[in-house]
Formats: sequence, C-alpha cells, structure tokens
Amino acid sequence: MKETRWIDLDEVLFETMNSLLDFHNNQINNISVTRNDITDYHLHKIQRLGLDIPSNIQIWDTFQTSKKVHDIKPVKWAKEKLEKLKAQGKGLISITGRSAIQKSWTYKGLENHYPGLISEVIFLNAYADLSSSKITEKTKWDICKEFWATIMVEDDMHYAQELADNWIKVYLLDKPWNAQYQNGMHQNIIKVSGRDKIPV
Repeated sequence: MKETRWIDLDEVLFETMNSLLDFHNNQINNISVTRNDITDYHLHKIQRLGLDIPSNIQIWDTFQTSKKVHDIKPVKWAKEKLEKLKAQGKGLISITGRSAIQKSWTYKGLENHYPGLISEVIFLNAYADLSSSKITEKTKWDICKEFWATIMVEDDMHYAQELADNWIKVYLLDKPWNAQYQNGMHQNIIKVSGRDKIPV
C-alpha cells in the first residue's frame, strides 16, 4: 500500500482567509480587522465582531459565490513540498471542511496551483450548519481512521486535537487562530512556522 500524506485545504494549500478579508475590504460587521485579529476560524466565536451564526455564514457565502474565489493564492512553499513528497512515491489526499457545492472552483484551484499533485479531495461539508454540535456525518478523524492515516497537515486546532488524541501525528501550521497552542502541549501535535518546515 502506498504511503499517504493527508492534507487540509484552506490555509494549508490556499490562503483563504486573506482572500475573504480582502473581498470584504478588511471589514467584518463594520469593524476593521486584520488577519491577526482572526482568533477563531468560526468568525461568530470572535466576541468583538458581534456576529451571530447566520451572519457568519452570509459573510462566507457572499465570498464563496463570487468570482474572487478564483483569486485565492497558494500557501508559500506548499507546491514545492508536495512535489517532493510525490517524487518520493507518497500519495497525497486532501480532507477539507468545504462543501460539495464548492467542488468546481476547488478543483480548478488545485489544477491551477497544484497540477497532478492531489489525487483525491474529501469534502466534509463542515460549515453547512454551524449551529449543529455535529455538523457532518464524518469528521476528519473518521476519515483518517477509515483509511489508516498516520500523518495530517492541519491549521485548525479543533481538528488537530481530535486527530492527535487518536494517535494521528499532526503538523500544525502556525496561524492566528491556533496561537494558544505551543509545542510540547500534546505529544502528537508539532507546530511549524511554514510548509517548508515540515520534515515529511
């Protein structure tokens, strides 16, 4: 069986938050924000923004249904890292919280920036109903367990914690929304400053 690396999509392969903020002119609910102000990827959980769940969904939906999604830039060093892993004979599969209705522009972005590198994308539809305590039928851990995954590259602390608690080694890319995590807090989570710092 081919050794496989499992990779998140948003913020690991694509700088999605930067594009979202740019689309909204760095204004969320009439409040000026920068990337460093985004302490939770679920914007309604950032108290100073004063968002409820429907407002959060609308902010994302207006962006994700616009042409600006085609301008989302790739994460620095991500392509070079994937090319190296591919050359080593490793399989590359992405698990994303994006929904199935976003498949078209997701695949287009992968084709433009990571041609021939990602063999499969698994869509969890994780943000379809942010009010649900269990948003999807399957979590990233469920997918990793099903396919015997051992290594995941992630940016979301919630996913990272669940995976690490179940003995998946997680390389956590340093982001404002996972600033609370420091190396040594969990034996299975290794925080790195960039894609080029991941040794596997």
